[in-house]
Amino acid sequence: MEEIKEMEYLSFNMKTNATGNISIETYDDFGKIYKETGVGYNRKNFVIAQLVKDRLDISSEFKERIGGNGDLNWLVANLGGFFKEEEIGKNHYHCVLQLPKDCFYSNEFLCEKRLLEKTKSIKILTKLVHSKFDEIKLKVIIHPNTSFNILNNLSKDENSYISQKAKNRIEYKILELCKEEDKKNLIEKYAKTRNIEVNIIDILQNIVQKFQNENCFKNISSFAQLKINSLSDK
Repeated sequence: MEEIKEMEYLSFNMKTNATGNISIETYDDFGKIYKETGVGYNRKNFVIAQLVKDRLDISSEFKERIGGNGDLNWLVANLGGFFKEEEIGKNHYHCVLQLPKDCFYSNEFLCEKRLLEKTKSIKILTKLVHSKFDEIKLKVIIHPNTSFNILNNLSKDENSYISQKAKNRIEYKILELCKEEDKKNLIEKYAKTRNIEVNIIDILQNIVQKFQNENCFKNISSFAQLKINSLSDK
C-alpha cells in the first residue's frame, strides 16, 4: 500500500505595479517580502523561484532547476503536489503551493535563518553556535559580525566539515587583519574576546604549510611567512 504523505501549503500574494516592480509577501510569521525590478512573466517566475528556494528544504539540483525559470509546475510534478495561481485583481495574484511536508524547512529553522539575516548581535550569534541545523552554523561562520571566540567554538564542532570551515575562516580573518595591522593592534583586536585557545603566529604557520606547495596559492603562503617574521621581530 502506497504511503500517504503529509502535505503542507505555502500561500502568498504577488503584486506587479506599473513600473514593473514585483513584490511577494507570505502569510506566516517567518515570511519576507521579495521585490524585484523587471517587466514580464519571466521576471515574475524569477521572484517566485527566489521565494520557493528560501522556504524549501530540497536538493540543490531542484533549486537550480527552479532558479533558472521558476518552473513550479515541473517542481510539483517531480515532488508531488500542486501550484495554483489566481488573479484577484489587476496585476494582483493569490498563489498556493502544496508539497509534501518534508519538502519545507521547519519553522524552527526559518526562525533562526531570519535572525541571522537581520542580526548584528554577538549574543545571538553565540546562541546560534548551538543550533541543531548545520546550515545555520555554516551561515554563522561567514557572518561579518562573528567573533574569533565564536569561530573557535565552531572549530571544535563534531561535524568535521563545519569544524574545518570555521578553522578556514579564522585563517582568513587573521590574514585580513594582518594586511593592515601592526603586532600591537592585531593582538589587541584578536584578544578582545576571552578564552581564545589559538595563537596568531601558529595560525600563520599553518597557512604557510598549507599553501607552500600549491603554485596558485604561493603568494598567500609567502605573505603569511612575511607576517610571521614581522611579528616575531617586534
